[in-house]
Amino acid sequence: MGNLEKGQEQIGGFLEFDPLNLLALNELSNLESGNNTPVTDKLNRLLADDDQYVLDLACFYLDLGLREDAIRVLKNSESDWQYAPRDYLLAYLHESDHESASWRARAQELKPDYVFPSRLWEILAIQDALEADPDNYQAKYFLGNFYYSRQRYDEAVQLWEEALVGLETFDVLYRNLGLAYWQQGGDLVKATQFFETALGINPGNQDLYIHLDELYKEQADNQKRADLLSKIELVHPLREDLRKRKIAILIDLDQHEMALKIMSSEEFVPLEMDQTFHNVYVRALLKNAEMHIDSGQFDQAISDYQKALEFPKNHGVGKPVTLTNAEILYYLGCAYEKMGKYPEAVQTWREAAQEHHKFGEDQFQFLQMSLDKLGRYSELGFEG
Repeated sequence: MGNLEKGQEQIGGFLEFDPLNLLALNELSNLESGNNTPVTDKLNRLLADDDQYVLDLACFYLDLGLREDAIRVLKNSESDWQYAPRDYLLAYLHESDHESASWRARAQELKPDYVFPSRLWEILAIQDALEADPDNYQAKYFLGNFYYSRQRYDEAVQLWEEALVGLETFDVLYRNLGLAYWQQGGDLVKATQFFETALGINPGNQDLYIHLDELYKEQADNQKRADLLSKIELVHPLREDLRKRKIAILIDLDQHEMALKIMSSEEFVPLEMDQTFHNVYVRALLKNAEMHIDSGQFDQAISDYQKALEFPKNHGVGKPVTLTNAEILYYLGCAYEKMGKYPEAVQTWREAAQEHHKFGEDQFQFLQMSLDKLGRYSELGFEG
C-alpha cells in the first residue's frame, strides 16, 4: 500500500468517529482526484449549509501553521460568499502589500450587516485593517461588536461612536449604541436619541418600536408612546410581538376598549408556554370593569370580570395548571357586594382564598383581602 492509500485509509478511519470533521473531509477531498467524489460532495454540502464553516476550516489550518492551505480554502469560497471578515483575513494572510490592499478595499465595499467576528484570526485581521487605515469605520464597527460580546463595553462604545462618522446611515449601529447606553450606562435619554435616529433611518425595523416603547415607558412619557403608536399603525404587516405591544400601549394609554375590540376580533399566535398576552387581556378587562364600576354599571363590570376568567380560543392560550385568578375573583366579589348580592360575593371570595400564593407574590394581597372579607361577613352570619 502506497503513502496515498495509507493517508486515505487513516483519514477515513478518523471520519468514522467524526464524520463531520471539516479538516479531515477537506484533506481526504484533496487526496482524491476529481471534483465529483462523494467526499467532495459531502464537504461542499456542509460548507454550503453555513458559510461560517469556511472560516472555521481556514482557522483550523492557520492554527496548524498552514497559511497557504487557509488561503486556498478562503479563495475557494470567493464567488459565493460576500463577508467582509473573510476578505480582511485574506488581506492579513497575503504577503504582497498590493494584494492585501486589494482585499481590504473589497471588504470595505461589502455591507456590514450580520457580522459578529469571534475567532482570534478574524480579530487579528480586523485589527490589521485598522492599523493599515485608522479611518476604516467598518472595521471599527466589527471590532466594537467583538468587544461588546466580551463585555468590554467602554471600548465597544468608543469604537461604535467613531464608526458613526463613516456609517451614519447604518441603523444597526445606532441601535447598538442605544442598547449600550440603556443596558450598561443607564442613560435613558441618550439611549432614546440613538433609537429614534435608528428608527428614522429604518422605520421597517420592528424591533426598534419595541425598544423605544420600553424606553418611553421607563421615562413615563405617554405622549411619545402615543406618537409611537401612530407610527406603528403605518407598519404592515405587523410582526406578532409588535401586534401585542401595540395592544399593551393602547391599554396603558386608557384605550382599553379599542384593545379589547382587537383582541376579540383577531387571531393571535402565542409563544410556547407564554401566558403574558393573556395577562394583557386580563389587564384590559380589569380596566374596563373599573370604568363600569365608576359609572355604576355593575352588571357590565361583572361581565368583564367573568370574561377575564376565560381563555378565548383566538388567543391560542390554554388554561394553566396553576391558577392565578385571585385578583379577578376579589374584584368580582366586590362588584357583587356593591349590588347587594352578598352570598355570591362570599362564594367568589372563597374561590379566591382557595388559591395558593406565597407572601410577596402579586396575587398574595388579593388572597389576603379575600380572607379579610370572608372574616367580616362570617361575623355577620353570611356563609355563602
